[in-house]
Amino acid sequence: MPCGLGEAPFYEKATHTLRFFDIVKEKLHVIDLQKGPSSLQSFDLGTPVSTSADIEGTDDEIIVGAKDGFAIMNRHTKNLNYINKVWGEEDGAGKSERYWALQGLLALLKTLGAD
Repeated sequence: MPCGLGEAPFYEKATHTLRFFDIVKEKLHVIDLQKGPSSLQSFDLGTPVSTSADIEGTDDEIIVGAKDGFAIMNRHTKNLNYINKVWGEEDGAGKSERYWALQGLLALLKTLGAD
């Protein structure tokens, strides 16, 4: 499966699945690791997403870092409900690039063990 930019792999132990995002093609991919490549499902999100995490206490939603901020994504509908839009129209040109640069920096710092 060709990706424009595959990002943010997340293993879900309970379902033995791996989810990851294609930022460029604005897709979520989910694969069952026991079933293999034939189980791959891909979903159009309509916006770039670069990271995700489970939400304790619910199997129906996850939190994601998307182009405009942080959102709750419904696992069934794939709809995003923004809980904090980091950038508004008043932020001007280059706002999305600044956000994505910040996401990359935070991931690098975490990898290097910085708090």
